[in-house]
Amino acid sequence: MHQRLFFLPTLLLLLLAAPTMAQCDFDVVIGVDPIVDGNVYCPGDTVKLSAGEFDSYQWYYSFSDTNTGGTSIDGATSELYLVDISYWGFAYFYVVATKNGCSEASPTVLIDSWAFLSPVVASDGESEFCNGDSTEISVPFGGYVNFQWYQDGEPIAGATEFNYWVKESGTYVIFASPAVCPEIVLNSGVGPTFTFLGPAVPVISQQGSTLSSTSGPNFQWLLNGQNIPGATSANFTPVENGTYTVRVTDGSGCAVFSAPFPFTITSIDETSPLATLKIYPTPAWASVWIDPGKLNVQEVRLYDLNGKHCLSAIAPSTGIFSLDLYEMPSGLYWCAVQTDNGVIYRQVVKQ
Repeated sequence: MHQRLFFLPTLLLLLLAAPTMAQCDFDVVIGVDPIVDGNVYCPGDTVKLSAGEFDSYQWYYSFSDTNTGGTSIDGATSELYLVDISYWGFAYFYVVATKNGCSEASPTVLIDSWAFLSPVVASDGESEFCNGDSTEISVPFGGYVNFQWYQDGEPIAGATEFNYWVKESGTYVIFASPAVCPEIVLNSGVGPTFTFLGPAVPVISQQGSTLSSTSGPNFQWLLNGQNIPGATSANFTPVENGTYTVRVTDGSGCAVFSAPFPFTITSIDETSPLATLKIYPTPAWASVWIDPGKLNVQEVRLYDLNGKHCLSAIAPSTGIFSLDLYEMPSGLYWCAVQTDNGVIYRQVVKQ
């Protein structure tokens, strides 16, 4: 008796040996943890995908919404698969689960991630300023939190707002986080560079009755915002109450001002010789009168607000005398009265 042999194609043998991809009596559903809106996660997040209890598993990914023809993920053969968002960014995932020889593919699950543009730094476009000036830099677009400004690679203490007023030379960069993913830190890369020129901002100090200024090399003192003629050294001794400032230059083209310094000569009272000086009328039309009071006056000089000497008058040995303003243009002037107590400056107005 001869035995009849039957031969089957290799593909058919493989199909008979493999689990069937047919309608199984179970469904495969992927669980997602954590669940967020739209399954959109932050870079750095890890998402746990789970498939329930089956005999075997194979996880797949695809870049289209289909649970066939995907690419198998090496080693992803357990109930759980952890999606590293930083690695994947965007993909559809599904799992083929087998139970009792029957295999079923789950519906796809889209796992997506946020993509962020780095913050940019906006400025007014200028790059050179004088010392004492400032310029604003800012992040012009919303959606960022946790700001930290850096100068030359070092964090600036307290500079944690969306804007910053630059007052020093350097290169400035912003580090910030997207509001939806505040644990992510982004930076603007190469930032704008600013240069501040000129002398350092002067600081006025008082020693006794003398005011002194730092910085330099060229000084101009001002009283109540007006240049004091001849007051061009680092030290100045006021003989009049008021608010003093000093302007400093160094040939760079930058003029830098101090903060205002209120000054009061506490020794002056109604009986003091300085208090007895009278200059009137103001406004004046043809002339202004100078009453020395108890002071010994030698000379009176008139200056315009630019410090230009306009006219002078020698004081008589005693008594009231006048300064002729008839031919002077209308405006504001400094009247410098030279006395034994120093130069006293008063402002007069010519009508």
